[in-house]
Amino acid sequence: MRSRFFRSGLFFIIFICPALNSLRGAELEPKVLAFYYPWYRTRAFSGEWDHWNLEGSNPDQMDSEGRREITTAHYPSAGVYDSTDPDTIRRHLAESEKAGLDGWIVSWWGRGYQPDSVPAILDTIAKTGSDLKITIYYEMVPGCQGYTCRNRKSEERVSGVLSDLDFIREHYSSHPAFLKVGDRPVIFIYTRAMLQALSEWPEIIEQSRKKQDWFFSGDCITTFTPAMAGKGFDQAHFYNPVVELNIFSAGLIPYSDFVRGLHSSGKSAALTVIPGYDERRIPSRTLRIHQDRNSGKLYQTLWDKAIKAEPDWVLLTSFNEWHEGSEIEPSREFQDQYLDLTAEFSQKFKLGRKKDSVVKF
Repeated sequence: MRSRFFRSGLFFIIFICPALNSLRGAELEPKVLAFYYPWYRTRAFSGEWDHWNLEGSNPDQMDSEGRREITTAHYPSAGVYDSTDPDTIRRHLAESEKAGLDGWIVSWWGRGYQPDSVPAILDTIAKTGSDLKITIYYEMVPGCQGYTCRNRKSEERVSGVLSDLDFIREHYSSHPAFLKVGDRPVIFIYTRAMLQALSEWPEIIEQSRKKQDWFFSGDCITTFTPAMAGKGFDQAHFYNPVVELNIFSAGLIPYSDFVRGLHSSGKSAALTVIPGYDERRIPSRTLRIHQDRNSGKLYQTLWDKAIKAEPDWVLLTSFNEWHEGSEIEPSREFQDQYLDLTAEFSQKFKLGRKKDSVVKF
């Protein structure tokens, strides 16, 4: 759940956004990717509840309308589901294809943190023949607690991340469905992991590329953050513009400046759009941040701004982060509205970028 970085303080923002390496002649086709959450479990499929029961909810309790008690802003049209169920994955693939998505950025908190859904996702993509690609959203440095990771020595952070990257290389990144730029597997790094190894990322990237030439995308938190620190990252992105939307109107968020600044340095830029945001159902969230969807107008405004800014990729927060109400997956409240809007704007973005041919750096 993504708003937890607020607690770390925005003091860190200026240190995170990566100063990026050149893309060494890579070609970037325009893509639309959605952050995807594989952490949902049901008692019926996995033998226990996970995430639907976040912070004390009891999914075994049902109301008169057949809705289970779950910690979500909205209610899935398909009801509660299990992320490791191939039927669920097939449905999500079909919905993503309907929406014009090119792939998922799959939340990954490390080996052993929770049942790993990535093998099931890759296997289902292979069996269905889907064209969707996936990559990893690397969320946590092994053994770290909180955002600053004072409980781990520098060499432990480096070795921990390198071990994770070796695991991803050995088990995931060679799969045909793993997202690549050329022959370079793509890895997205979330704010928490960037902060936990703040000083170590240049070394991590340098060491990791001795075994695999990764394409690294680093989370800059906001569009206002210039690329100031860290070596080796190929692209900058930000997970969620909700902080800025709670301070400024959507029209004032500098998507174009973000893209121009990165492109002028020969770097790749990914812009993020959201349909809305609502963390008010999560008891531990003290800020209770809410960004109204305004009947789809917020999503349309952010998409329009993103398309005009001409980024390399557009990222969606999210496909199914139900806790924070940022999902485009069909819900009882909105049905297929956000799949349909995504399909419309995805096509517009890709056709617009292709008029200028493939972007080269």
